[in-house]
Amino acid sequence: MRNLIKLISNNVIWYEAKRGVPYIFKGGYAFAEIVGDMGLKFSNRIRLGFFLQKPNTNYPLHAHDAEELYFFLSGSADWQIEGKKFKVFPGLTISHESREEHATLTSKNPLFAVWIWTGDIHGGYWFASHPGEDCPIDY
Repeated sequence: MRNLIKLISNNVIWYEAKRGVPYIFKGGYAFAEIVGDMGLKFSNRIRLGFFLQKPNTNYPLHAHDAEELYFFLSGSADWQIEGKKFKVFPGLTISHESREEHATLTSKNPLFAVWIWTGDIHGGYWFASHPGEDCPIDY
């Protein structure tokens, strides 16, 4: 499995996104799309890729119109979905419904995961602290 992840990782384009609001989310995160608008395989119905969050990084409470699923490959983090807080770790799968607020905070290790967006994958994305401000990906 490691060889396959490495092979795919080396053949996708990695982006570091700040979502246009660096004053909310300093440092951003990195993601690569395997399937989707920018992926190795085009789809306008699903987005699937890798997600990498740096150590000691707070990805603040946010939501989006797309439904989302994560499968964690390495690292751990504190995760929040709405008011529920818990730890995520390798092997765990979690999902977010459309418009469900969620956040993550890494500590000393990065977090690496596979992510999938379904449903309204071209819909809005916003931070809970700025609910009226759509924050598209800025590369």
